[in-house]
Amino acid sequence: MIATPLLALLLMQPVSVDQQIRTRYVAWDAAYREMNLDALDRLLDSEFTLVTERGTILSKSSYLARLAKADRPGVYETTVLRVKVTGSRATVHTSEKSGDKGKPPSTHFYIDTWILRDGHWRMLQSRTTGER
Repeated sequence: MIATPLLALLLMQPVSVDQQIRTRYVAWDAAYREMNLDALDRLLDSEFTLVTERGTILSKSSYLARLAKADRPGVYETTVLRVKVTGSRATVHTSEKSGDKGKPPSTHFYIDTWILRDGHWRMLQSRTTGER
């Protein structure tokens, strides 16, 4: 049986960086919908910053403190538009649909920078680039 060894070989192939990053966004969305701050904390680098569209910069601790006061969103979903990997960094363009329960969702656009540290991809910066 050639199929069984071939299948085993395919299953052993390393997951691409693109797929690793996309998997992180799936985890991010699930944690954000539940406001699981511990899970979100693990996805963020210790030097994480959020840059708002107006240029305000929030540190990781400030960002998580704001989320601690927030209600769970009614809708929250990230779409990865493109991923560019350069060494141990990845630049990711995303759109995020979010909204409170009972209200129409809005869409935000981001450029996120991920960094590979200690074998794990963590978000280093999220920059808001637009909203509609």
